Amino acid sequence: LERMPLVVVPGNLDIELNLKADTVNFMNPRIGPFSTGVKIKDRILQLTSTDVSTDFGNIYLDAFYSSKSKSDISTGVNLKLSDIEVEKFIEIIPEVDSLIPMLRTFHGKLTTDFSVTSQLDSNMNFVIPTLDGMARIKGQDMTVDNSLNLGKIANLILFRKQDELKIDNMQVDALIHDSRLEIFPFEFGLDRFKFALRGTQNFDKSMYYH
Repeated sequence: LERMPLVVVPGNLDIELNLKADTVNFMNPRIGPFSTGVKIKDRILQLTSTDVSTDFGNIYLDAFYSSKSKSDISTGVNLKLSDIEVEKFIEIIPEVDSLIPMLRTFHGKLTTDFSVTSQLDSNMNFVIPTLDGMARIKGQDMTVDNSLNLGKIANLILFRKQDELKIDNMQVDALIHDSRLEIFPFEFGLDRFKFALRGTQNFDKSMYYH
């Protein structure tokens, strides 16, 4: 992978901006209206109250990038995606695909909240042991493919034969800490069954679910 150059915010900048746009015409799909605040002070860059409407859902964002020194770089993001298609959600945050690979078999709209902070190394990569945060994913009127990956499970517990299985309302809450994603117990209905799940997904690709 190509290395990103280390960015240090100049210490002599003191800037505050408010930006608004009705439509960003050169983007596809359509983006707008768009508004955000930008603050730069004490070697910290902040995006505040960022609100973006798009054809595929709404995005709300607050974020900071702090560069106190070349050896002390940190960042944080508070992100909410509202009524966004699963496929577009994975496109915007591709890291989710490696953490929850089965998400690709789901269809429907999600509302998601992410809050995370982390130190960065000199190549602008997350320092995984310092990664802390929370995540909440809500889904309504969703379906899941009765595909090869899920077909064996579906046959085992006697799902009705159909191409897609409907999921009742679902809400998943998780914490990110100690190099793992800890998923709290949650319930969802699938076909004639109701499931209660919890689990831990480690960043070394190992996992445990019950």
